[in-house]
Amino acid sequence: MKVLQVVLDLGPHSTGVLVTVMRFNEALRALGHSVQILSFDRQDYTAEESRESRIVSVPALIPVLRRYALSPQAALGEYDSPVKSSDAVFIHALYGHHFTWAARRAMRWQKLSFVIPHGALTDFCLSRRTLIKKAWLASVHRFTEQHATMIFSSQYEREQALHYVRPARSTVMYWPATELCGTPHDGPRKPPQRPTLLLVGRLHPMKRTIETVRSFRRARLDGWRLCLAGLPSPEVTVDDLRQASGNDWEESVCYLGNLNRSDLSNWYRIANAVVLFSKGDNFSHAVAEALLAGCPAYVSEDVGMGELIRKYECGKVFSIRAEADLDDALASTVSDIATNGRTRSHDITAAARRELSFSTFTEKVGQVLGGAAFQLVGAGGTHI
Repeated sequence: MKVLQVVLDLGPHSTGVLVTVMRFNEALRALGHSVQILSFDRQDYTAEESRESRIVSVPALIPVLRRYALSPQAALGEYDSPVKSSDAVFIHALYGHHFTWAARRAMRWQKLSFVIPHGALTDFCLSRRTLIKKAWLASVHRFTEQHATMIFSSQYEREQALHYVRPARSTVMYWPATELCGTPHDGPRKPPQRPTLLLVGRLHPMKRTIETVRSFRRARLDGWRLCLAGLPSPEVTVDDLRQASGNDWEESVCYLGNLNRSDLSNWYRIANAVVLFSKGDNFSHAVAEALLAGCPAYVSEDVGMGELIRKYECGKVFSIRAEADLDDALASTVSDIATNGRTRSHDITAAARRELSFSTFTEKVGQVLGGAAFQLVGAGGTHI
């Protein structure tokens, strides 16, 4: 089967979306399918990247409204061929020209269609520019409600999405997590010199980065430190982090930068726990990788991985709606760590390996693809 993945952007700032697109690429190829990526972005890829991942870049976008940009070449049919020649189309992320362009063509030529929202249908995402987004959703409702299968990364994400859309079909599958290993630090875990909480992910209001720093400072946890790792964003810069940390900057609050995989693996192994008190994380690759390393996770109920954490007792899940809730969650986290430490590391790793393995993900992708193909044939669509 020929599969086309249509994405808005594969730049490094895409973080979780970029990782997931490539995981789908690997899974589809493992199932024996031919895969191509059509990326609507403002950068050209190197010849090596384009050849290795079969990426076709749609450049020269014209800004229309805020982050929305139009591609005249695509609109005029220059890139129709990849859709026509494909048997299935996977569209990643919403609210962009890439989606409306691909959806129209997938419907026109009766292609198997799959939509991966990447958290674009959570309450937090819809709390900003709400009217514009709801109008956009209304404009594509025929595609999402009659033609496409929506793939969610957690039950949390699916439940949030159903507030806004009624997809023709939907399914839930955890994204696969990569076990970070093969570093010089492998071997028995060495406790850190100081009790350490680790917050990994892009510095962003959605992840309550600044609020977590302020709550940590208010707690005045003697001897503890909070270490943050991840790319800054226009909304939360390193200077913002430094200002929020005050006199604790580089003392009890440390910014580690954007770590490579080897260094990140080491931090997962030595930290007492990972924390993520997000306002809306449909999955969280960082939490998934931490669990694979045996590191307990303490998260808000708005993190998709929370359901797995509850199921296997890999940490705790908190309801956070105000600063006081965040303070209580942090106090409970430290208390639980003081009582249990990382005594369940092996159990946590074993659970994560069962739920988040690449083989499990690949099997589910195959099932969803096969099921949708069967339904399309049954409905009188194109035979695959």
